[in-house]
Amino acid sequence: SVKLSDSITKIEDYAFSDCPSLVSVTLPESLEIIGKRAFYYCSGLTALTIPETVQELGNEAFANCKALKEMTLPEAVECIGDGAFSNCESLKAVNIPDGVTEIGESLFNNCKKLETISLPDAVTTIGRDAFAGCISIKSVVIPIGVTSIGESAFSGCSNLEKITIPETVRSIGEFAFENSKLTSVTIPDSVTVLERGVFKGCSELSSVVLPDGIDTIDTSMFYGCEKLTSVKIPDSVWHINSYAFYDSGITSVIIPENVYLISDHAFYGCPALAQVTIINPDSNIADYTDTFTNGKKPGSDEDIFNGIIRGYAGSTARTYAEKFGYSFEALDDVKTLKYDANEDGKITVSDAVAVLQFIANAEKYPLSEQAQSNADCDGIPGITGNDAIAIMRRDAGVE
Repeated sequence: SVKLSDSITKIEDYAFSDCPSLVSVTLPESLEIIGKRAFYYCSGLTALTIPETVQELGNEAFANCKALKEMTLPEAVECIGDGAFSNCESLKAVNIPDGVTEIGESLFNNCKKLETISLPDAVTTIGRDAFAGCISIKSVVIPIGVTSIGESAFSGCSNLEKITIPETVRSIGEFAFENSKLTSVTIPDSVTVLERGVFKGCSELSSVVLPDGIDTIDTSMFYGCEKLTSVKIPDSVWHINSYAFYDSGITSVIIPENVYLISDHAFYGCPALAQVTIINPDSNIADYTDTFTNGKKPGSDEDIFNGIIRGYAGSTARTYAEKFGYSFEALDDVKTLKYDANEDGKITVSDAVAVLQFIANAEKYPLSEQAQSNADCDGIPGITGNDAIAIMRRDAGVE
Protein backbone atom coordinates (compact mmCIF):
# COMPACT_ATOMS: atom_id res chain seq x y z
CA SER A 1 0.00 0.00 0.00
CA VAL A 2 1.03 3.59 -0.61
CA LYS A 3 0.11 6.86 1.11
CA LEU A 4 1.06 10.01 -0.79
CA SER A 5 2.20 13.29 0.79
CA ASP A 6 -0.43 15.95 1.42
CA SER A 7 1.52 18.49 -0.65
CA ILE A 8 1.34 16.59 -3.94
CA THR A 9 -0.75 18.21 -6.69
CA LYS A 10 0.13 15.84 -9.52
CA ILE A 11 0.88 12.15 -9.86
CA GLU A 12 3.41 12.09 -12.66
CA ASP A 13 3.11 10.04 -15.84
CA TYR A 14 3.88 6.34 -15.32
CA ALA A 15 4.34 6.89 -11.56
CA PHE A 16 2.94 3.48 -10.53
CA SER A 17 2.78 1.89 -13.96
CA ASP A 18 3.13 -1.91 -13.99
CA CYS A 19 2.87 -2.37 -10.23
CA PRO A 20 0.71 -5.50 -10.12
CA SER A 21 1.19 -5.98 -6.34
CA LEU A 22 -0.18 -2.53 -5.49
CA VAL A 23 -3.54 -3.06 -3.79
CA SER A 24 -4.11 0.18 -1.88
CA VAL A 25 -3.32 3.87 -2.50
CA THR A 26 -4.30 6.86 -0.37
CA LEU A 27 -4.43 10.04 -2.42
CA PRO A 28 -4.05 13.51 -0.81
CA GLU A 29 -6.73 16.20 -0.84
CA SER A 30 -4.26 18.50 -2.61
CA LEU A 31 -4.18 16.33 -5.74
CA GLU A 32 -5.34 17.96 -9.01
CA ILE A 33 -3.92 15.80 -11.83
CA ILE A 34 -3.43 12.07 -12.27
CA GLY A 35 -0.94 11.67 -15.11
CA LYS A 36 -0.69 9.44 -18.16
CA ARG A 37 -0.56 5.74 -17.27
CA ALA A 38 -0.12 6.68 -13.62
CA PHE A 39 -1.71 3.41 -12.47
CA TYR A 40 -1.40 1.46 -15.71
CA TYR A 41 -1.52 -2.30 -15.17
CA CYS A 42 -1.93 -2.09 -11.42
CA SER A 43 -3.82 -5.35 -11.67
CA GLY A 44 -4.17 -5.81 -7.90
CA LEU A 45 -5.91 -2.47 -7.33
CA THR A 46 -9.59 -3.12 -6.48
CA ALA A 47 -10.77 0.33 -5.36
CA LEU A 48 -9.52 3.89 -5.17
CA THR A 49 -10.94 7.05 -3.63
CA ILE A 50 -10.36 10.08 -5.86
CA PRO A 51 -10.15 13.37 -3.92
CA GLU A 52 -12.64 16.16 -4.69
CA THR A 53 -9.76 18.35 -5.87
CA VAL A 54 -8.84 16.21 -8.89
CA GLN A 55 -9.57 17.90 -12.24
CA GLU A 56 -7.84 15.72 -14.81
CA LEU A 57 -7.13 12.05 -15.54
CA GLY A 58 -4.39 11.39 -18.10
CA ASN A 59 -4.47 8.96 -21.01
CA GLU A 60 -4.73 5.34 -19.84
CA ALA A 61 -4.44 6.48 -16.23
CA PHE A 62 -6.10 3.29 -14.94
CA ALA A 63 -5.94 1.11 -18.06
CA ASN A 64 -5.57 -2.63 -17.42
CA CYS A 65 -6.45 -2.32 -13.76
CA LYS A 66 -8.24 -5.62 -14.15
CA ALA A 67 -9.42 -5.95 -10.54
CA LEU A 68 -10.81 -2.39 -10.23
CA LYS A 69 -14.55 -2.77 -9.56
CA GLU A 70 -15.88 0.75 -9.13
CA MET A 71 -14.81 4.36 -9.05
CA THR A 72 -16.43 7.64 -8.12
CA LEU A 73 -15.05 10.66 -9.91
CA PRO A 74 -15.45 14.10 -8.30
CA GLU A 75 -17.42 16.82 -10.07
CA ALA A 76 -14.21 18.85 -10.43
CA VAL A 77 -13.02 16.45 -13.16
CA GLU A 78 -13.41 18.05 -16.58
CA CYS A 79 -10.95 16.02 -18.63
CA ILE A 80 -10.70 12.24 -18.82
CA GLY A 81 -7.92 11.06 -21.13
CA ASP A 82 -8.22 8.49 -23.89
CA GLY A 83 -8.33 4.93 -22.63
CA ALA A 84 -8.37 5.98 -18.99
CA PHE A 85 -10.31 2.85 -17.99
CA SER A 86 -9.54 0.65 -20.98
CA ASN A 87 -9.48 -3.08 -20.18
CA CYS A 88 -10.73 -2.61 -16.62
CA GLU A 89 -12.50 -5.94 -16.94
CA SER A 90 -14.04 -5.94 -13.45
CA LEU A 91 -15.31 -2.34 -13.50
CA LYS A 92 -19.06 -2.37 -12.88
CA ALA A 93 -19.81 1.27 -12.13
CA VAL A 94 -18.25 4.66 -12.76
CA ASN A 95 -19.77 8.11 -12.97
CA ILE A 96 -18.86 10.75 -15.53
CA PRO A 97 -18.86 14.26 -14.01
CA ASP A 98 -21.11 16.94 -15.49
CA GLY A 99 -18.19 19.06 -16.73
CA VAL A 100 -16.82 16.41 -19.09
CA THR A 101 -17.41 17.37 -22.74
CA GLU A 102 -15.72 14.50 -24.56
CA ILE A 103 -15.85 10.73 -24.16
CA GLY A 104 -12.35 9.96 -25.37
CA GLU A 105 -11.08 7.16 -27.56
CA SER A 106 -11.19 3.71 -25.94
CA LEU A 107 -12.26 5.27 -22.65
CA PHE A 108 -14.13 2.15 -21.48
CA ASN A 109 -12.92 -0.25 -24.15
CA ASN A 110 -13.37 -3.86 -23.05
CA CYS A 111 -14.89 -3.03 -19.67
CA LYS A 112 -16.82 -6.29 -19.79
CA LYS A 113 -18.75 -5.89 -16.54
CA LEU A 114 -19.78 -2.26 -16.99
CA GLU A 115 -23.59 -2.47 -16.93
CA THR A 116 -24.83 1.10 -17.05
CA ILE A 117 -23.46 4.42 -18.17
CA SER A 118 -24.93 7.89 -17.80
CA LEU A 119 -23.51 10.48 -20.17
CA PRO A 120 -23.65 14.11 -18.96
CA ASP A 121 -25.43 16.77 -20.99
CA ALA A 122 -22.17 18.61 -21.68
CA VAL A 123 -20.79 15.79 -23.85
CA THR A 124 -20.47 16.68 -27.56
CA THR A 125 -18.40 13.80 -28.94
CA ILE A 126 -18.09 10.08 -28.32
CA GLY A 127 -14.68 8.88 -29.47
CA ARG A 128 -13.48 5.84 -31.38
CA ASP A 129 -13.87 2.53 -29.49
CA ALA A 130 -15.19 4.43 -26.46
CA PHE A 131 -17.42 1.57 -25.30
CA ALA A 132 -16.22 -1.19 -27.63
CA GLY A 133 -16.49 -4.63 -26.06
CA CYS A 134 -18.66 -3.50 -23.14
CA ILE A 135 -20.69 -6.69 -23.30
CA SER A 136 -22.87 -5.99 -20.23
CA ILE A 137 -24.37 -2.66 -21.37
CA LYS A 138 -27.99 -3.11 -22.48
CA SER A 139 -29.14 0.43 -23.26
CA VAL A 140 -27.65 3.84 -23.91
CA VAL A 141 -29.18 7.30 -24.16
CA ILE A 142 -27.01 9.69 -26.14
CA PRO A 143 -27.56 13.17 -24.66
CA ILE A 144 -28.79 16.14 -26.66
CA GLY A 145 -25.73 18.07 -27.73
CA VAL A 146 -23.63 15.15 -28.98
CA THR A 147 -22.67 15.81 -32.61
CA SER A 148 -20.57 12.76 -33.47
CA ILE A 149 -20.39 9.08 -32.56
CA GLY A 150 -16.97 7.73 -33.41
CA GLU A 151 -15.71 4.67 -35.22
CA SER A 152 -16.56 1.40 -33.42
CA ALA A 153 -17.85 3.40 -30.45
CA PHE A 154 -20.22 0.59 -29.40
CA SER A 155 -18.76 -2.22 -31.47
CA GLY A 156 -18.97 -5.62 -29.81
CA CYS A 157 -21.53 -4.49 -27.23
CA SER A 158 -23.19 -7.86 -27.67
CA ASN A 159 -26.05 -7.18 -25.24
CA LEU A 160 -26.81 -3.61 -26.31
CA GLU A 161 -30.51 -3.75 -27.24
CA LYS A 162 -31.52 -0.10 -27.31
CA ILE A 163 -29.91 3.21 -28.15
CA THR A 164 -31.49 6.65 -28.34
CA ILE A 165 -29.83 9.07 -30.75
CA PRO A 166 -30.75 12.79 -30.53
CA GLU A 167 -31.26 15.17 -33.44
CA THR A 168 -27.99 16.96 -32.68
CA VAL A 169 -25.90 14.06 -34.01
CA ARG A 170 -24.46 14.75 -37.48
CA SER A 171 -22.10 11.84 -38.06
CA ILE A 172 -21.83 8.19 -37.05
CA GLY A 173 -18.49 6.50 -37.66
CA GLU A 174 -17.78 3.16 -39.29
CA PHE A 175 -18.75 0.00 -37.41
CA ALA A 176 -20.24 2.13 -34.63
CA PHE A 177 -22.77 -0.52 -33.56
CA GLU A 178 -21.17 -3.60 -35.14
CA ASN A 179 -22.15 -6.94 -33.56
CA SER A 180 -24.53 -5.35 -31.06
CA LYS A 181 -27.95 -6.72 -30.10
CA LEU A 182 -29.94 -3.72 -31.29
CA THR A 183 -33.47 -4.67 -32.36
CA SER A 184 -34.61 -1.33 -33.73
CA VAL A 185 -33.05 2.07 -34.22
CA THR A 186 -34.05 5.45 -35.59
CA ILE A 187 -31.31 7.60 -37.05
CA PRO A 188 -32.45 11.27 -36.96
CA ASP A 189 -32.48 13.43 -40.09
CA SER A 190 -29.66 15.55 -38.64
CA VAL A 191 -27.24 12.73 -39.52
CA THR A 192 -25.64 13.30 -42.92
CA VAL A 193 -22.66 10.97 -42.53
CA LEU A 194 -23.33 7.28 -41.89
CA GLU A 195 -20.12 5.37 -42.54
CA ARG A 196 -19.51 1.78 -43.56
CA GLY A 197 -20.52 -1.20 -41.46
CA VAL A 198 -22.45 0.81 -38.87
CA PHE A 199 -24.88 -2.10 -38.29
CA LYS A 200 -22.67 -4.95 -39.52
CA GLY A 201 -23.44 -8.19 -37.70
CA CYS A 202 -26.50 -6.82 -35.87
CA SER A 203 -28.33 -10.12 -36.22
CA GLU A 204 -31.31 -9.04 -34.08
CA LEU A 205 -31.96 -5.78 -35.94
CA SER A 206 -35.46 -5.91 -37.43
CA SER A 207 -36.31 -2.22 -37.86
CA VAL A 208 -34.26 0.79 -38.88
CA VAL A 209 -35.22 4.31 -39.95
CA LEU A 210 -32.57 6.02 -42.06
CA PRO A 211 -32.17 9.82 -42.26
CA ASP A 212 -33.18 11.78 -45.35
CA GLY A 213 -29.81 13.54 -45.59
CA ILE A 214 -27.42 10.65 -46.29
CA ASP A 215 -26.18 10.12 -49.84
CA THR A 216 -24.79 6.58 -49.57
CA ILE A 217 -25.80 3.24 -48.13
CA ASP A 218 -22.17 2.44 -47.42
CA THR A 219 -20.18 -0.79 -47.58
CA SER A 220 -21.43 -3.57 -45.27
CA MET A 221 -23.98 -1.24 -43.68
CA PHE A 222 -26.44 -4.09 -43.00
CA TYR A 223 -24.06 -7.04 -43.51
CA GLY A 224 -25.46 -10.02 -41.60
CA CYS A 225 -28.65 -8.31 -40.40
CA GLU A 226 -30.64 -11.47 -40.94
CA LYS A 227 -33.85 -10.27 -39.22
CA LEU A 228 -34.00 -7.04 -41.21
CA THR A 229 -36.71 -7.69 -43.79
CA SER A 230 -37.21 -4.19 -45.20
CA VAL A 231 -35.53 -0.80 -45.31
CA LYS A 232 -36.86 2.42 -46.80
CA ILE A 233 -33.97 3.92 -48.73
CA PRO A 234 -34.11 7.74 -48.47
CA ASP A 235 -34.59 9.76 -51.64
CA SER A 236 -31.30 11.56 -50.91
CA VAL A 237 -29.29 8.39 -51.55
CA TRP A 238 -27.44 8.14 -54.89
CA HIS A 239 -25.09 5.21 -54.16
CA ILE A 240 -25.62 1.73 -52.69
CA ASN A 241 -22.13 0.46 -51.99
CA SER A 242 -20.63 -3.04 -52.10
CA TYR A 243 -21.98 -5.60 -49.61
CA ALA A 244 -24.42 -3.02 -48.21
CA PHE A 245 -27.13 -5.66 -47.62
CA TYR A 246 -24.97 -8.78 -47.80
CA ASP A 247 -26.49 -11.76 -45.98
CA SER A 248 -29.42 -9.68 -44.68
CA GLY A 249 -33.07 -10.73 -44.36
CA ILE A 250 -34.34 -8.22 -46.93
CA THR A 251 -37.43 -9.58 -48.74
CA SER A 252 -38.02 -6.71 -51.15
CA VAL A 253 -36.56 -3.32 -51.83
CA ILE A 254 -37.48 -0.19 -53.75
CA ILE A 255 -34.39 1.62 -54.98
CA PRO A 256 -35.42 5.26 -55.44
CA GLU A 257 -34.99 7.46 -58.48
CA ASN A 258 -31.90 9.32 -57.27
CA VAL A 259 -29.83 6.14 -56.92
CA TYR A 260 -27.40 6.33 -59.80
CA LEU A 261 -24.89 3.67 -58.71
CA ILE A 262 -25.47 0.15 -57.36
CA SER A 263 -22.10 -1.46 -56.60
CA ASP A 264 -21.09 -5.12 -56.86
CA HIS A 265 -22.41 -7.49 -54.18
CA ALA A 266 -24.78 -4.78 -52.90
CA PHE A 267 -27.53 -7.36 -52.32
CA TYR A 268 -25.39 -10.49 -52.36
CA GLY A 269 -26.48 -13.57 -50.40
CA CYS A 270 -29.94 -12.30 -49.42
CA PRO A 271 -31.87 -15.60 -49.25
CA ALA A 272 -35.33 -14.02 -48.78
CA LEU A 273 -34.96 -11.32 -51.45
CA ALA A 274 -37.84 -11.86 -53.87
CA GLN A 275 -38.29 -8.48 -55.53
CA VAL A 276 -36.08 -5.54 -56.45
CA THR A 277 -37.64 -2.39 -57.88
CA ILE A 278 -35.23 0.06 -59.54
CA ILE A 279 -36.94 3.36 -60.28
CA ASN A 280 -34.08 5.17 -62.05
CA PRO A 281 -34.10 3.96 -65.69
CA ASP A 282 -30.46 4.97 -66.08
CA SER A 283 -29.08 3.59 -62.83
CA ASN A 284 -25.53 2.25 -63.15
CA ILE A 285 -25.82 -1.37 -61.94
CA ALA A 286 -22.58 -3.30 -61.37
CA ASP A 287 -22.28 -5.72 -64.27
CA TYR A 288 -21.98 -8.89 -62.21
CA THR A 289 -24.35 -11.77 -61.49
CA ASP A 290 -23.71 -11.33 -57.77
CA THR A 291 -24.97 -7.76 -57.45
CA PHE A 292 -28.29 -9.38 -56.52
CA THR A 293 -28.33 -13.02 -55.33
CA ASN A 294 -30.63 -15.10 -53.17
CA GLY A 295 -29.36 -18.64 -53.67
CA LYS A 296 -27.30 -21.13 -55.60
CA LYS A 297 -28.00 -22.82 -58.91
CA PRO A 298 -29.15 -26.41 -58.17
CA GLY A 299 -26.20 -28.77 -58.07
CA SER A 300 -23.75 -25.92 -58.36
CA ASP A 301 -21.92 -23.28 -56.33
CA GLU A 302 -22.94 -20.63 -58.86
CA ASP A 303 -24.81 -17.71 -57.31
CA ILE A 304 -28.18 -16.81 -58.83
CA PHE A 305 -31.14 -14.52 -58.30
CA ASN A 306 -34.48 -16.24 -58.80
CA GLY A 307 -36.66 -13.33 -57.74
CA ILE A 308 -38.04 -10.49 -59.88
CA ILE A 309 -36.27 -7.33 -60.95
CA ARG A 310 -38.69 -4.51 -61.72
CA GLY A 311 -37.91 -1.42 -63.75
CA TYR A 312 -39.03 0.55 -66.75
CA ALA A 313 -38.97 -0.74 -70.33
CA GLY A 314 -35.67 0.24 -71.92
CA SER A 315 -34.02 0.73 -68.52
CA THR A 316 -30.65 -0.49 -67.31
CA ALA A 317 -32.59 -2.70 -64.89
CA ARG A 318 -34.08 -4.55 -67.84
CA THR A 319 -30.73 -4.80 -69.60
CA TYR A 320 -29.14 -6.20 -66.45
CA ALA A 321 -31.92 -8.75 -65.86
CA GLU A 322 -31.92 -9.97 -69.45
CA LYS A 323 -28.12 -10.28 -69.58
CA PHE A 324 -28.04 -12.65 -66.62
CA GLY A 325 -31.34 -14.43 -67.31
CA TYR A 326 -33.21 -12.99 -64.35
CA SER A 327 -36.99 -12.43 -64.35
CA PHE A 328 -38.00 -8.88 -65.25
CA GLU A 329 -41.26 -7.02 -64.78
CA ALA A 330 -41.82 -3.70 -66.52
CA LEU A 331 -43.12 -0.96 -64.23
CA ASP A 332 -44.93 0.48 -67.23
CA ASP A 333 -47.27 -2.52 -66.99
CA VAL A 334 -47.60 -2.55 -63.20
CA LYS A 335 -50.33 -0.62 -61.44
CA THR A 336 -49.73 0.25 -57.83
CA LEU A 337 -52.90 0.83 -55.87
CA LYS A 338 -53.21 3.15 -52.92
CA TYR A 339 -54.92 1.42 -49.96
CA ASP A 340 -53.96 -2.04 -51.36
CA ALA A 341 -51.95 -3.23 -48.35
CA ASN A 342 -51.97 -6.93 -49.29
CA GLU A 343 -51.16 -6.22 -52.97
CA ASP A 344 -53.97 -8.34 -54.37
CA GLY A 345 -55.12 -5.61 -56.74
CA LYS A 346 -58.30 -4.92 -54.77
CA ILE A 347 -59.31 -2.66 -51.89
CA THR A 348 -61.20 -4.62 -49.24
CA VAL A 349 -61.37 -5.02 -45.48
CA SER A 350 -58.58 -7.58 -45.88
CA ASP A 351 -56.20 -4.69 -46.52
CA ALA A 352 -57.19 -3.09 -43.20
CA VAL A 353 -56.55 -6.41 -41.45
CA ALA A 354 -53.12 -6.62 -43.09
CA VAL A 355 -52.31 -3.14 -41.76
CA LEU A 356 -53.40 -3.98 -38.21
CA GLN A 357 -51.44 -7.23 -38.24
CA PHE A 358 -48.35 -5.38 -39.45
CA ILE A 359 -48.72 -2.79 -36.65
CA ALA A 360 -49.13 -5.54 -34.04
CA ASN A 361 -46.19 -7.67 -35.18
CA ALA A 362 -44.26 -6.55 -38.26
CA GLU A 363 -41.87 -9.49 -37.99
CA LYS A 364 -44.69 -12.06 -38.06
CA TYR A 365 -46.87 -10.15 -40.54
CA PRO A 366 -44.42 -8.27 -42.79
CA LEU A 367 -45.47 -5.98 -45.63
CA SER A 368 -43.28 -5.40 -48.64
CA GLU A 369 -41.97 -1.89 -49.18
CA GLN A 370 -44.55 -1.33 -51.92
CA ALA A 371 -47.30 -2.67 -49.67
CA GLN A 372 -46.22 -0.28 -46.93
CA SER A 373 -46.33 2.57 -49.41
CA ASN A 374 -49.85 1.55 -50.44
CA ALA A 375 -50.96 1.16 -46.82
CA ASP A 376 -49.72 4.59 -45.69
CA CYS A 377 -52.82 6.27 -47.03
CA ASP A 378 -54.18 8.69 -44.43
CA GLY A 379 -51.98 11.59 -45.51
CA ILE A 380 -49.76 11.38 -42.42
CA PRO A 381 -46.34 9.67 -42.75
CA GLY A 382 -46.12 6.33 -40.96
CA ILE A 383 -48.44 3.33 -40.78
CA THR A 384 -50.94 3.56 -37.93
CA GLY A 385 -54.45 2.45 -37.05
CA ASN A 386 -55.72 5.55 -38.84
CA ASP A 387 -54.56 4.01 -42.12
CA ALA A 388 -56.66 0.91 -41.40
CA ILE A 389 -59.66 3.19 -40.74
CA ALA A 390 -59.01 5.03 -44.03
CA ILE A 391 -58.97 1.70 -45.89
CA MET A 392 -62.24 0.59 -44.31
CA ARG A 393 -63.84 3.94 -45.19
CA ARG A 394 -62.60 3.54 -48.75
CA ASP A 395 -64.03 0.01 -48.91
CA ALA A 396 -67.34 1.32 -47.57
CA GLY A 397 -67.38 4.06 -50.20
CA VAL A 398 -67.29 6.97 -47.77
CA GLU A 399 -63.79 8.14 -48.68
